[in-house]
Order: sequence, then C-alpha cells, then structure tokens
Amino acid sequence: MEFDSHARVPMPPIRGALQLLVAFENIREAAGHLVCPVAAGFDGSEEPRRMIAGHPGIMPERSHTAHMAVSSVDAQRRFISENPPVGPTSR
Repeated sequence: MEFDSHARVPMPPIRGALQLLVAFENIREAAGHLVCPVAAGFDGSEEPRRMIAGHPGIMPERSHTAHMAVSSVDAQRRFISENPPVGPTSR
C-alpha cells in the first residue's frame, strides 16, 4: 500500500509515519495475525524512521511516498470479516 501527496501540498514526514503505523495496526487487527512488513518507507530523516522501526519490526527507508509491503503469504491472508461465521450451525 502506498500513500502519496499532491506535489503542491507535500505530506509532512510525521504524517507519513502516522499513516504507516495506523495502516500496519489495522492490517494486523483485521487479519487476526501478526503480519510483518517486508518493506516500508516514508519521507523522514533517520531519527523518526529509527523511532518507529521497532513497531513494524523493520527500519523504514527514506522515500517520497509513505509505503508498506508485506510478504505474499501475509498478503493472501483473509481478513477476519471474510472468514465463515464461528459458532454452532443450525441443521
């Protein structure tokens, strides 16, 4: 997934970091699984990138866009809402 801003209104680096962290947590919650990104980046200096590196488990690269990629296995996981209902079934 990727977030970009309009050229005339650039996204502040802290906003890119926030977008990544929120998306990351939403994906983990929706999948009900510890999804781990294999790549991430946003337009921030080394210090803010290092500050959030522990959360997704990787050091985000410096990038014009805020982006995150997960493994093909994680990308194919179904979200909890897509799973069949859990519980007794009527016969």
